[in-house]
This record gives sequence, C-alpha cells and structure tokens, in this order.
Amino acid sequence: MRLKIILGIYIICATGSCYSEKITDNNVPAVDTKDYDYGEEEQGQESFKVPMVFWPEDNPNVNTIEDNRIIEDNDINNISQCPDNNPCEHYCSYYYQQKPLCWCYPGYKIKTDNISCEDRNECEEGLCLNDGICTNTLGSFVCNCKPGFYLDPSGRCVDIPDCLDEHICGDEAARCEEVPGSYKCICNPGFKYRDGVCQDLNECSVVNCEEKKVCVNTRGSYKCQCAPGYKDVYGTCQDINECRMGGKACPDEMLCKNTDGSYICTCPLGFRKHANQCTDIDECAENIHTCHHYAYCGNVPGSFFCQCGKGFSGDGRNCFDVNECERNNGECSHICINYPGHYRCLCEQGFRLENDGITCTDIDECEKNNGNCHQLCENTEGSFTCSCRDGYTLHIDGKTCVDINECLIDNGGCSQICTNTNGSFICSCPSHQVLDDQSQCRPIMSCADKNGGCGQKCQDLSDGSMLCSCIDGFYLHDDYKQCIDIDECKVMNGGCEQQCINTPGSFQCSCYSGYKLLIHRDNVHKCEAICEPKCMNNGKCISPNQCLCPVGYPGPRCTARCNPPCAHGGACHRHNQCICSPGWTGHGCITAVCSPGCQNGGKCIAPNQCQCKTGYSGSKCQTPICIPSCKNGGLCRQPNVCSCQQGFSGVRCTQSAPTCSPKCQNNGRCIGINRCRCPRGFSGSRCQNAFRRGPSCRPVCKNGGKCLRGNQCECLEGTSGFRCQTSNCRIVTYKESIKRGIRIPVRESFTVKCGRFGWKQCTAYRMVQKHVFKTTYKVAYRRKCPLN
Repeated sequence: MRLKIILGIYIICATGSCYSEKITDNNVPAVDTKDYDYGEEEQGQESFKVPMVFWPEDNPNVNTIEDNRIIEDNDINNISQCPDNNPCEHYCSYYYQQKPLCWCYPGYKIKTDNISCEDRNECEEGLCLNDGICTNTLGSFVCNCKPGFYLDPSGRCVDIPDCLDEHICGDEAARCEEVPGSYKCICNPGFKYRDGVCQDLNECSVVNCEEKKVCVNTRGSYKCQCAPGYKDVYGTCQDINECRMGGKACPDEMLCKNTDGSYICTCPLGFRKHANQCTDIDECAENIHTCHHYAYCGNVPGSFFCQCGKGFSGDGRNCFDVNECERNNGECSHICINYPGHYRCLCEQGFRLENDGITCTDIDECEKNNGNCHQLCENTEGSFTCSCRDGYTLHIDGKTCVDINECLIDNGGCSQICTNTNGSFICSCPSHQVLDDQSQCRPIMSCADKNGGCGQKCQDLSDGSMLCSCIDGFYLHDDYKQCIDIDECKVMNGGCEQQCINTPGSFQCSCYSGYKLLIHRDNVHKCEAICEPKCMNNGKCISPNQCLCPVGYPGPRCTARCNPPCAHGGACHRHNQCICSPGWTGHGCITAVCSPGCQNGGKCIAPNQCQCKTGYSGSKCQTPICIPSCKNGGLCRQPNVCSCQQGFSGVRCTQSAPTCSPKCQNNGRCIGINRCRCPRGFSGSRCQNAFRRGPSCRPVCKNGGKCLRGNQCECLEGTSGFRCQTSNCRIVTYKESIKRGIRIPVRESFTVKCGRFGWKQCTAYRMVQKHVFKTTYKVAYRRKCPLN
C-alpha cells in the first residue's frame, strides 16, 4: 500500500485499489473544490479528480502555503502519529505500529531515502490539458491558457472566437479568419490591407483596356467602357459626331468640326478663338495686313481695308506719290520742294515763311541787334546795309566804323595843337596862350583867360597885370603861379595823439590798432582804447582788450567771479551766483535738468539725457528690456518679463498653443502639435476610435503594456515577457543645457563734486548689479532602450 496527498485530498492506495478521503482536521483548512472542474487521472483501478486549470492568486480558497503540521485522520485506524522524535522531513505516521512512515506535504514527493521530501514538478505529469501552459511552483503549480485562449466553464483552454466580432477587421471589405490563438484579416479580391484597413486597389493603373475604351475603377473591381466621344454599338466603340447631335455643340458664331472621339470649335476667317468665343482679329494692330507703307489700314469685323494716305494715289496696296510742286509751284511764294506724300515751301535768304506755310515776307535784320552794324543800319528788300556817322568811315567788313584822324590833314585847321578824338578833333594852345575862335591861339590877357595862368587863385590888378595866390594848406611856388601843399604832420605831428596822415591842403589824425578816434568839442583829437566785449560793471578800458575793474569784479571784462566756475556755458551774474544755460541748474550749473524726469530709478546726467538702471532703456528710461526679446508679438512689461499674445506662452512667448489638424474628435484635447489626449473609451491619433471593451488581461500587463484580445499584452519598447514584466532598457546619463538669468556685479562711473570747496567735478565708481543670461548644464537620467 502507498499513500498520496494531492491538493488537500488524502489518498490511500492498497494492492489493486485506491480510495480518497478529504482532510478534516480542525487545524488544517480544507480546500473547497466546488469552484474547479476536474478531469480524470488513472491511479490503478480507481480514479480521482484533480483541477485542470486554476488561478491560485485569484481564488482565496486555494492555500498556496504548505501546511507543515501533522494531519490526523481518525478514520484510518491503521495509521498512528509518530512520537516526538520525528525522523521525517514532513509528515510521519506509524503504519500498523511498525516502522515510521514518512510522507510529504501536498505538492511534494518522497525521496529515495523515504525520509526527505522534494518539490513535485506537476508540469511533467501533464496536468494542464487543452493547450494550457503549466508553471511549476514550490508545492504546487499554475495552469494558464496560451494567448488567444480562455478558460471555459469546463476548465479547458478554448480558442477565443475573435471573428464573432463583426467589426474586428474594421472594414466591410475584409473578412476575419480564425487561427489558433488569434485571427487574421483577409481582404476581399480587389482590396489590399494597408494602414489597418482594406483599401481599394486601383486596377486601372495596371489594366490596359481595348482601343477607344477607358478603365473605370470601382470598389473592389474595375470596368472598361467607351471613352468620352464614343458610344457602344453592339460591343464596339464608335465615334459620336457631336456636330450633328441635337442642340449646338459650339456657340452660334463658331464652326463645329468633328474629330475621332471628340470635336473642335473653330472660328471663321478673320476671327480668333478666345475663352470659348470668337473675337475679331485686328489685322491693322497686329501688323498682319497687306497695305502699302504709305496707306492707312482700317479694321472691320473679320477683315480690313487699305486707303492711300494724303499726297498718294493708288488702290491702297500700291500707293504712288503726287508731286504738288508741278501745279502752280504748290502755291509757294518762292521755293517749292516735293516730299513723299507732301511738299514744303521755302523762302529765299532775307525772307521768312508765314504761318500759312506758303507766303514769304521780308525780314527786317535791323530789328535784331542792329543787324550787327557798328553804328547805323538800314533795311532793304531781302537784305540790309550798314553806314557810319560823321567822323567815321565804314570798314572793309561792311559793318564796323573806323574813326577818321582829322589832325592828319592840315593839322585839322588848328593854329597850334590838334588833338584827334573819336569822330572829331580838338584844337588847343600852349599854357601861355588861350584859344580864340576854336582854332586860333592868342596871349593870356586877364584872369578870365585860363585863370591868368595861376594854379589856384588869380586877381586882376589895375595896371593890367595879374596876381596869383594859394588857399589854406598850400604856399606859392617860386614861379609865383603854382601852389605847393604844406605837410602839417612835420610840425608836432599835426597835433595828433598817435598817427598823422598828410592830405592835399590839410591832414588827418588816426589811431593805432585797438584804438578808436574821438573828436572833442574843442576839436581835440583823442585815441581811446577798444575792449571787445566791453568792460562791464563800470569798468574802464585802459588798453586794447584790457579793463580796469572796480573792486568785487576781478573777472575778464570786469565780470563777477564764481567759485566754482559756472559750468556748461553758465554766466557768473554776481559773486558766486550763476545764470545757467537751458538744461542746467544748481550751484555752478553742474546739475542737469530732465523734463519730464527720468523714470524707473534713472539718473539725469545731461539735459534731457537719462542714465537708466539695468533692465530699462529709452529717453526717459520708460521702456523695460527683455533679453532675448519677446517673440510673436509679445510685449515686454517688466525687465525680462514678457506679456504674450493669445495663443502663445513661455518666458519669451516662443511656445505656440498646440494645434491639431484635423481637430481632435470625441472631446479629445490637443496637447501638442498634432497630438491628442483622448477621453476614456477613445483612442487613435485623433481620438476617432471608440474602445469595444473586451476581456481584461489576467494577470494584468506590466510596465505600461496594452491588453489585446485573447488575453495578450502588447509591450512598450524596451519591455518583454508574457506580461511585459521584463525591462530591457538601461539607465543612461545625458547632459542638458539650461539658459538662466543671473545678476553679476558691474563697475559703473558717475560724476560727483570734489575739491576743497566742492567746485570741481570728479569721476567716481560704484558696483551695480546687471542681469545677464548664462548657459549652464545639468546631468539627467533616462532609459535607453535597444533598437529593434
């Protein structure tokens, strides 16, 4: 006899037979087997039930922990408990009070030493039937169905009938075919499986139909039919004469011409087809006429005509010139010249052509620039002549007048001296004689004759003689006639203070450079020094540009002195009181004025010129600075703080709102460029697929695996295993750059008052904080999965 315990069933096998009893010890919980279906396992002549497939982790009645206590069965009289010195590894009983009988926990088997126990590999005994997958455990085992199978009520693994879902292939053009543990979608003839659906094949891309036929693709098939312009006549395609069909194939003004399989609409001669209508051809504008060069081309609908131009004769295609000068000289007064198609009248020299184009009138050459004559011009018919006044003769050039020197002929009739002049002459006498009758000379008889020969003053005396004298400033020469100038500057410098300048009969006083001449009431000439600008505050100019100043005004030109000096063009008005130039104020005019004032903590360093703090710019430091600048229309509201337009975000408004095209369906939300986050129950790139809930996977898929039909898991990249429980991705490090804003100390210069009395300006330095962007790096970790 031998003893077995299998899954809580106490089995006793005697010679030729086995029977079973359920363990009912109060200390050992019995296994309720009502939730399992059992198959048969042959043991001698009797049989007992064992579970075919079960899920120990899902059934709380299955105890996977082995009970190591002695199980007593009062119903078996021949088995008694071993004493305390149990030699067995698991259970020990005396059989018929003989030697100890060792037996093992459920799921274990006795070793050859009949004392020790080892795990029983139930999977080697074929306990999992009907495509069940057996997994051995210590003291037990688990039966699972293969992917694509499920456990039916009878405890057997049955292939999941996937094809019962009529929408599983997702297209009416596909049919589902069962395969062990799965299914496959087979497209109907005329379709090809692509991108998860059966797409219609365009057989017309490879099919060549008969001549005059075209291939028309249909869903799942194709057909050959007569091409447009042909009709089916007893199985053959014959041309359709569209020009003879009812209705007009072409517009009224167009001509219809039948072609093989079609027709064309043409235009009559002289017209051109344009936008399905006939437009007239302008042969004249397009220069496709046959008119003569000297003919006029006129367009008419569908044709054109030619007409010879004025001055030509002919039929328009051949034109001949008409010579107008052959008839009455063309009505011209003087000269007629013929040209092709016209003629022209010209005038002889000295005449001009009037506005009528035929009459010639005389030109008065003397009206323009005196005919270029030197003196006199006389107009004649068609010409002119030049002449001269008395005393001149005409030059050989016929225009210039030359003076006649009368003195060359008999001394001009003068008794003494003859002097020629332009166009005349003058008779004169020696100094002691006077002209009597325009040509004869006689002696001087009184002061009336040449002032009596005196240089200045003449006086007739009673004895008939004459007395010469001089005016003030001159003295009489030794000849008692001429007067000589007196040089007053030789005597006491003429009474002048600085310079004396002699003049005929008088003198003038002048001053050196830097002085000006003043004449007082007593006719005293004085030279006064010139100071430019003038001495101020009652100062006196004592020499050129040198002032004698009163007390309290020691400055140049007797100006007040300010300490410190007035800066930036300011003027010292009184002692240490400045009148500042526009844009400056304060003691010494060293404080700049900015109106309006500098904003955001800026400092006024020059008139209307602000020195801004870091982060601001503009004439009044009113504009905050964002570096880099705000993008996509964003506004810089504060230093390095952007206010973004609608649809943009990020520190510099560089991140645009996610857009999905086409839009997400079924209330899906766009979370990135063409990326949708679907609500529960929907999937797909646009949430267009609704889930058809199927059986859940047991055990559940690990590491983000997706449960498929047939209790299968679809593992993510880098994971594997029956339940995606194995990760093949290793942890790697990588470097990531980060640009962040920091503040750095910067040396900044500014102006301060210095010196003993604070009247100087010195440059000082201070440290300020400046906001800059710095690129740093950080080390991060991520999973790196092997490529498939």
